[in-house]
Formats: sequence, C-alpha cells, structure tokens
Amino acid sequence: MEPNQYYKFLLGGGYERLAGKQWFLPGEGPGKWMPKKPNSTTRDLWYHGHRPGHLIMCMKEELYVMEVRGETMKWQYENVVAQEARLLFRVKDWSGKTSLPTISRLFGCDCAERAQPPTPNPQSLNAIRVARDFAHVNATRDHLGAARKAAWEAAWGDERTAAGAAAWYATNGAAWDAGRGASWQAVNAAARGLTGKAMYAAWAAESAQQEVMLADRLDRHLKQEGGEAAANREAVAIPALDPSQP
Repeated sequence: MEPNQYYKFLLGGGYERLAGKQWFLPGEGPGKWMPKKPNSTTRDLWYHGHRPGHLIMCMKEELYVMEVRGETMKWQYENVVAQEARLLFRVKDWSGKTSLPTISRLFGCDCAERAQPPTPNPQSLNAIRVARDFAHVNATRDHLGAARKAAWEAAWGDERTAAGAAAWYATNGAAWDAGRGASWQAVNAAARGLTGKAMYAAWAAESAQQEVMLADRLDRHLKQEGGEAAANREAVAIPALDPSQP
C-alpha cells in the first residue's frame, strides 16, 4: 500500500459503532473527506486504519481502502489514527454481496482446515467443504444450515472442541463472522495442550500465519474485482503469500 493508505472495517452501511458515525461512502470515485478532527480531540477518537498483517482482530461486515492526510500517529494493533480520512473504495467481495467468491468465508475455511487434527471428524470436514461451496455460490443456504447443525454436534461431541468449533464457525450465516470466528478457534486449536510461554508462542505463530493467508486472499480477489478496486489496484499493492510458509 501507499504510505497514506490503510484498510478500514465498518459495520453495514458504512457505520462505525464506537465512534457513533456513518462514513461518506465511495461511489464512482472516493468518498468525501470526513470532518477534520480538532487537535483537542483525544487521539483514540481520530480515524483508525489497519495495515495488512494487522487485520484479523478487527474484522467486520464491510471492508474499505482508506486514505489519510494531516497529522497521523501509530496506534496499537490498528496501525494508525489520523486527523483526516476518506474511503477510496469498498472491497465488494469481502462479505458476499457480489457473485464473486466471498473472501471472509473462504479465509474462515482456510483457518478451519488448519485447526483440524491429524484424524479430523468427518462432519467438521464436510462443514468446511459446504462452506467453501457456499462461498463460491455452489451450495444453498439450506445446505449451509444442515452442515452447520452437524458441525455443532462434531464440535461439542468429542475432545477436539476448538477444531470442531472452527468448522462450525466457517458455516456461520454472516460471512465476515465466519472468518472471524474460525480464525479465533484455529488460534485456540494451535495452542491445544500447551501452557505458559509455549501457549502464547503458538497463538502468536498461528495468528501471524493467518495474517499472511488473509493478505494473500485479498490480493488474489482484488485482482478479479471490477469497479473502483480494479481502477485503484496499482495503488493498493498487498503482500502475497510467502511460498516458504506451510
């Protein structure tokens, strides 16, 4: 990405719950600049943005690419808070609003597969398969619901709770929540049976690999996406998956 560009997750309709505001949404071009925050405003109330590598903890229903200007500063996991910001374009296939495969659900399936033990529960594997088919518009919502019910029984019917729960989350009705929930459960599965520093190291390693996976999916899908995303593709380069990673 360009130095002044970041990702921005928002609720439906471009609404930001904690800040209590709705953003100016992009149309044929970028959205209007949001009102400039005064210097007297505490920095946590400025406009927050994310870089690839710091996305999975912040996933919401809608995903945009945001541009900032004016004073900025680094801020926790979200990478930046800025005095001024606007939305350049929406990543339209993030949450299944187009005919393109749904990035967030497919990411959840990736995570759920990583969470499975050497001998996985067949119902969990089937749930992941159906969730992928649904993301590609090759399965109905009824198919997804049936797989979700079976995955629930698999999640809580044996000792592989985190692995089963990851598969169950992948079948969530809301695509963005499928990605977020499966991601969390895969992190838990990676640390299964560990304690102390080893547990935290496993969490960190799994989270880091998921960030790479998500950046790769965003990169590949943005190449296929039309409209504003395609027009801005050169300005929004996202790191590709490192082939040396498992």
